[in-house]
This record gives sequence, C-alpha cells and structure tokens, in this order.
Amino acid sequence: MKVLHDMHTHTLFSPCCNDPEATIEAYVAKAAEMGYRALGISNHLWDVAAGAPNGWYKGQSVSFIMQEKNSIPKDLKGVRLYFGAETEYCGMSDTLGITPDAAQLFDYLQVPYTHTQFRNFTLALPEEFYEIQRDVAERLKRHFPELTEATRKRMAGSLWVDDSYPLFAEKLDFTDYVSKFLTDGFERLLNNLMFQEVSRRVPVIIAHPFKPLEPREVAIEAMRRIDKEKVYTLCKRAAEMNLAFDINLCSYLLPENGYSDDPMVEITRIAKEAGVKFAIGTDTHSLKGMESIERAEAICRAVGITDGDWSPLVL
Repeated sequence: MKVLHDMHTHTLFSPCCNDPEATIEAYVAKAAEMGYRALGISNHLWDVAAGAPNGWYKGQSVSFIMQEKNSIPKDLKGVRLYFGAETEYCGMSDTLGITPDAAQLFDYLQVPYTHTQFRNFTLALPEEFYEIQRDVAERLKRHFPELTEATRKRMAGSLWVDDSYPLFAEKLDFTDYVSKFLTDGFERLLNNLMFQEVSRRVPVIIAHPFKPLEPREVAIEAMRRIDKEKVYTLCKRAAEMNLAFDINLCSYLLPENGYSDDPMVEITRIAKEAGVKFAIGTDTHSLKGMESIERAEAICRAVGITDGDWSPLVL
C-alpha cells in the first residue's frame, strides 16, 4: 500500500519546532515531490477562551496560529492542503483546549489526550509521588542534618517523576497508573460535552491514541497492560462519533519482525475491528522528518490497513 498523505505535521509555529526550513511552503513542495494527495498542518494550539493554559502553551493562541494562513502558497502543486491545529485535552480537569467557535476556523483538528508528560495538567500526579518527596526530605534530614528544613524541602521538591521511577516501586506501580489513564482519559474525552460539540462541527483526529509520552520502556509496558476489552468498547464509540485515529509513526516503537510484536499494532488492530477510520501522521517537526513516512507501509501491513480504512479526509 502506498501512503499518500500526512495529517500530523508541525511548522515553526509550534514551539517544539526548531527547523528553519519547516514552513508551509516547504512542506507543500516536499509533499508534492513525494506524490502526496493530502497534507495537514497541525501546530500546537490552546484557545484562551477555553481556560488558562500551562506555561508551555502560553502564546499558542488561536490568533497566533491563524497568522500562518498568510503563508499558504497560491500554488499547492496538486496537493490538497488542510490547515488544522493540534489542541489539548486535559483528562485530569476534563478541559478541552479549544471552543467550538474557534474550532470552526480550522479544516480539522488533532486532539491528543496522551501528553502525559504535562504533569498536573493532563495527568494528575498520584498522592504516592508526594509521599516519595516527603520521604526524600526525611532521608536528607538524616544524612545532612546541617541543612535547613526549607533547603531540604526545596531539594526534595526538585525531584520530578521521571527521576523517581525506581522509588515508585516501593509505593505504586506507576506503569499501571499510566496504563489505566490511557483508557480512562479517553473515556472522559468522549464524554466531554465541549468535545462532542467540536467533533460535530469539524473533522477530528485523535492524536497518538493510547500511546503515553513516557520513557520508552514505560510506554511499551503501559500499552501492553492496557485493558483490551475497554479499548474495543471505547473505539466502538469513537467510530460512532466519526472520529478518526492518528496512526502516529512515533507511537510504533518495535520495528523488529515487521512491527508484529509492537503493542501499538495490537491496539490499532482493535480500533480497526471496532470500525475506526485512520490517517497517517509523521508528527514531524522538521522538513527532513517528512521522510519518516517510509515507515508507514510496514506499520500498515502489520495492522492490516486497507484502502477502506482511511478517513474521508485523506481519500
């Protein structure tokens, strides 16, 4: 199967993009060179009308992102261009990062709920984490009694979750905690009334569903442990809501044996069985990154994707 689209790309209007060549004009030219039918631009966005963003999203407003429309070239070289955005769903507060009115300014939306690296914004830190910080402060007191209490608290407070995975084993299986969030967070998204209204007004692709942004080993194990029956039930609902899934190439972590042992392949097969439609996304943050589309064919073969499984957006 020849993949002729990419619906998840980031230009310099995303704060995580540092490639000076990452412009719409350059992406369109590259897409035409690669024979694409469709290309989607999906820079990160937080609509301030939806609530206060975290620090990372500060400045990624609707008005800022819309400025990029001025750089769309007149000659699209035969490529069907979609001007979209990637907003955010914060499962811990049940907050969608865009309003229905703002959503209608875009051709489509990528909506992730698995940016779990945004601690206490998308994923609530468990109470056990704070217990660990308190334990570290007590250990510092025993070993460094000359430090003030305020200093010990600051030192323990600087410990972040990625540094404390070994300590979690004493109190909490954090991988299980993340794995449960992969289904619970998606269920909350599907039940969110703002999201339901947005999805009625514009086409929505769920960005990297069921793949947490955690260290590689944690992400793989969390996906392996996911409740497969619940995944099917949620995917069935997603299909009924006409939501598409992002086959995000960054979510497939085990290319050995043609991705046959990749946990994301198994999850994507369940989504396909439930009737979900798909769109490929490189999630590129550079012009060169568009070439990673070459991985898509092997992933599609492993899942069993056929031409009938694509979202109408990319046909």
